[in-house]
Amino acid sequence: MNREELTQYIDNCILLGNIVTKEDAIYERLDQCSFNAKNIIDSVFIDGFYVKRDKKDNIHLVYYDGEYEELDLGDCIDIIDDYAFVGRLIHVPGWSAGMYHPERENLVTVVGKSVKYIGERAFALSSVTNINFPNVRKIGVCCFEHAKVESATFNKLKTVKEAVFSGSELKSFEGEEVERVRSLAFQNCKNLTFVSIPKAKTIDHTAFHGCSKLKKENLKIK
Repeated sequence: MNREELTQYIDNCILLGNIVTKEDAIYERLDQCSFNAKNIIDSVFIDGFYVKRDKKDNIHLVYYDGEYEELDLGDCIDIIDDYAFVGRLIHVPGWSAGMYHPERENLVTVVGKSVKYIGERAFALSSVTNINFPNVRKIGVCCFEHAKVESATFNKLKTVKEAVFSGSELKSFEGEEVERVRSLAFQNCKNLTFVSIPKAKTIDHTAFHGCSKLKKENLKIK
């Protein structure tokens, strides 16, 4: 499905009243995990995706509940919303707060050439290892926190916000336009061995705290 077809589908669903509402079972299920179920209200469900279009004609991927191993969003999605791929909360005996694990453990690759913004904790605790978002300009805090992502390349990203990759399995990061790296951005990325941020102007002193394998010669800054 291309962008035009998806836009028409969303509009037709709304006209027919085929949208996710508070009364649907999906709301009740999601309300019991970390995801804010209210976020999917007024979205449209199609083939594992909850999507909606905003007043500026941006198409949002609100929540993913599919079964794919590789996911190519093509030119359809502009914004990946907060918690869209987040892992879910499970309760473990002896752990009062519980812990998370990936909701969709078979999904390993996500590609989106038209994605411009990824919300906070969108991929936190997810099983996704390969990501490719060449046109992303902003990423929310804790976006890939404790995720299995191993490599990340962002051609247009200007700022790596707080705790974006904290505790993840990231091995390499390339951000050719990155100018700022905020606090704890790569905290405890124990597999991180290579970072290229040649235009960085500001790097918080805690940005790479706990990155025991990252050597000075493999941190490429200006």
